[in-house]
Amino acid sequence: MTEQTWPVSQCSAPECQAPIVWARTEQGKNTPVDAQPSPAGVWLLERNVRLDQPVATYVAKAERAAHDGPLHTTHWATCAKPNRYRR
Repeated sequence: MTEQTWPVSQCSAPECQAPIVWARTEQGKNTPVDAQPSPAGVWLLERNVRLDQPVATYVAKAERAAHDGPLHTTHWATCAKPNRYRR
């Protein structure tokens, strides 16, 4: 499986400024996801051609062992100031 490249932004919290990808959840909400895959990741980023943006799909714990591609972590879990910009 080839790894996708996504448009990368920077977290706007001055204390953080980590590279992030803005993705749409299955519920239709935009959410920041860490740009780099993580061993603790639970989000699969897939391209939605119609929306022309990545879609973040939650991968359940039981399915993660069989998943062979990269998984990402929501940036809310790793940001230095996650509540500063959360709505």
